[in-house]
Amino acid sequence: MRIFLLLLVLCCSVPAAAQFGVSAFYNVNNLDVPQNDAWPEGRYADLDNGPELQLNYWFRLPNQRIEFQPTLFFSRAGLRESNQSTTYSSIGLQMEVNVYPFDFGGDCDCPTFGKQGPALQKGFFIQGSAGFAIDVLGSSLFDNAGGGLVYGGGAGLDIGISDLITLTPTATIRRSDPYRNIALVDQNGEDAGTPNKLLTYQLGLQATFRFDHKRY
Repeated sequence: MRIFLLLLVLCCSVPAAAQFGVSAFYNVNNLDVPQNDAWPEGRYADLDNGPELQLNYWFRLPNQRIEFQPTLFFSRAGLRESNQSTTYSSIGLQMEVNVYPFDFGGDCDCPTFGKQGPALQKGFFIQGSAGFAIDVLGSSLFDNAGGGLVYGGGAGLDIGISDLITLTPTATIRRSDPYRNIALVDQNGEDAGTPNKLLTYQLGLQATFRFDHKRY
């Protein structure tokens, strides 16, 4: 919690004359767990799908359509095992890099606030991301936390609503490999190993607000 508050303070300390984004995602989680004798099917737990919220700050290169978004994210989902249940939470900070292949050398009045021209050409981008996340599991069986790297990619489309607001539907995939430092136990209380990976498929919508319109 203290780390989350620190990241939030750092994000809020950025000057107000800037561009900020708020995103809401629906996460489809695919948790792969190791084979264990107590769980002959190779899966002893199911991670539910769940929501994710993101806050980001935006800046860019001056002459190319390459944009950077330092992003703070928080996700939550239920983790079910037999008759036991717990919650899975992830708090992280990642750098997102957006490249606009159809308008790479454009005027870069970015993001696409009130931009004239074809929406696909001006607004389509490919995204890559990398960062660090802290995961927490909590119940009678799981009482542990771990941190590790996350990375992923995807694509999106900026849709200029006005000179102040842009909406961006986005589809991404994020991977954790290996699955942090969280140790898991089986139904006999024995070490069940560490899950091999977590793949998260994300569909979301970002609203970007521009407070520095006079600068461009």
